[in-house]
Amino acid sequence: MQIIAAATNPLKKRKADWSKTHKFQSLSDIQIAILISVADGIPTSKIAEERGVSEQAIEKTIARICKNLDIPLHKDKNQRVQIVRAFFYGAGKEI
Repeated sequence: MQIIAAATNPLKKRKADWSKTHKFQSLSDIQIAILISVADGIPTSKIAEERGVSEQAIEKTIARICKNLDIPLHKDKNQRVQIVRAFFYGAGKEI
């Protein structure tokens, strides 16, 4: 079903089935959309432009995502990478 939907409209945003499981239940639909954009490698500036908000608003949302997913701020680890790892874990793929 999802393959047909992706082939029919590849750019349509689809809600991920895993998004309401485990810790992801605490995330809003907007936070999940931003999480997916980060996992897709889209820069903050582009996410902000697409959503019609400031880069600061996206950074604050990313910080809230990290808080909800218990991703601590470390000087030795990139938070965006940790978000992507959480994304794949939530989708059932260990990396």
